[in-house]
Order: sequence, then structure tokens, then C-alpha cells
Amino acid sequence: SGKYVALPQDGGVVSINAPQDKKIAELSIKIYESAIAYGDKKAQWSANKKQKLAIETAESNFKVNSMRNACLNSHSKDGSVIAFSGNEDLVVEWEKGKVKIDTLKKENLSEEFKELSNDDLKQEIEKRIAQRKKVQQEINALQKERSDYILKQKEKMKKGDAEKAFDEEVNNLLEKQLSK
Repeated sequence: SGKYVALPQDGGVVSINAPQDKKIAELSIKIYESAIAYGDKKAQWSANKKQKLAIETAESNFKVNSMRNACLNSHSKDGSVIAFSGNEDLVVEWEKGKVKIDTLKKENLSEEFKELSNDDLKQEIEKRIAQRKKVQQEINALQKERSDYILKQKEKMKKGDAEKAFDEEVNNLLEKQLSK
């Protein structure tokens, strides 16, 4: 059964910069740079644009990047580390088993990878997968520290101000619904 709740939209949002944000951004850039654009020209263009935007975001807005990384990689059920959404990153597609060396189409690679032998390409992809996993483990530890820091900061805030914030109202409402 649903309930009507009035949520004032003028409550603002709780915005907390965490000391971990900069390091998370630096590590995230390593993941973003490890992407290998894969697909037809349009897909490669899309992948390159997503990669560029992810790097620019990481460099310019540490907090947004931290939230972006947490969102992208919190839903990976198979353990793959995602640089950006979509299926244009060969590293993720390889790790998920969607592309294999015998089904890989060289024409769907950027010039720098077309020239590699199958063994060299396979090695490069495997190296990037291992690098991503290692970097993501560091990020996960920092994300945990970040979450703990933000919770402590919220507790320190004036109780009334934090509770009136629009995002906190929505969060509290969702927590109540999920607990039922």
C-alpha cells in the first residue's frame, strides 16, 4: 500500500566532499584509460567520447567521480570492472566472455590494436583486466572509508538542516519502504 508524502523541493541537498575523493579520481583515471574501444566506427567514436568524458569528470569533479565509480562498479555481478556503460569496451566484453580471440573482428579495433598479433592482443587485454581489478580493489577500500567519513560528517551536521535536505528526505523515505 502506498502513502502520499510531500517532499519540499527547496530543501537543497547534503553535499560533502570527502578526503578520499581525489585519490579515487586518480585511480579511476587508470581504469578509464585502460579501455579499448571496440566495434564499428560509430561504436568506437562513442567509446572514445565516453572515455574522454569520464577522464574529464575525474579530473574536474572528484566527488562526482567517486559517486560515478561507485555506481558503475557496484552492480557488476560477474566481477568485471567497468570503465563506462555500454558494450564498446573490449576489456569488459572480453572479461565477460562475449568476445574471444577466435571471434574477435580486427576491423572493430582502433589502428594501434589492429597490428597486434592475436597472442599480443590477448596478453594486452589480460594485463588490463588484472590492472583494473587491482585498482578497483584500492578504490573499493577508499569508497568504504569515504562512506564512513560521510556518515560521520552527516552526524556532525545540525540534525534539523540535514534532515530537511531533499536528498535526505528521499533517502529516509526509501529506507522506510525497504525495511517493510
